[in-house]
Amino acid sequence: MEVEEAIANYKGIPVGIFCQASVGGSRMPRAEGEAFLAACNAFLERSRPDAVLTYGGDPLCLAMFDLIKSRDIPLLFAMHNFDYGNPHTFRAMDYVVAPTEFCRQYYWRELGLACQQLLLPLDRERVEAKSRQPRYLTFVNPAPHKGSFVFARIAETLARRRPDIAILVVEASHRADSLDETGVDGRDWGTSR
Repeated sequence: MEVEEAIANYKGIPVGIFCQASVGGSRMPRAEGEAFLAACNAFLERSRPDAVLTYGGDPLCLAMFDLIKSRDIPLLFAMHNFDYGNPHTFRAMDYVVAPTEFCRQYYWRELGLACQQLLLPLDRERVEAKSRQPRYLTFVNPAPHKGSFVFARIAETLARRRPDIAILVVEASHRADSLDETGVDGRDWGTSR
């Protein structure tokens, strides 16, 4: 297993990049998880952040939260979905922010979690595509709770009606082979996953 850590600066802000072989989460080999925590510890030691903005709830994330809190660094959790069902995930957090009032109310109702609403800090100029040249139907993180069944049906129809449009599946916490659960054969899409 080869693990690399790179330290860079973005506009004077130190950025740590941890390159790993697996796609993370519960599928990460133990040795890689240990290497990640060691790299995280080294980054915290060098950078000494005033606070950490984070998200996630798998065991590796919880271990990282504990590592950060052991250094008495405030933790801010950025809520971006409705996947969290265990209040234990938030035990180390100093603050939890949600991007909408609906999300804030949902977590109060479901977990008794007091979130603050904080709109997403997006600079529209940076994220808006001025010149669009679409080449792919793209699906990031092919998981059922991220819409893999809907995506599979769209891709199946697209492959039949518009085989000239390529399909791109980007693995994240879920691998492309998780699309097999949808019952749609991706080999008919005319592209590799």
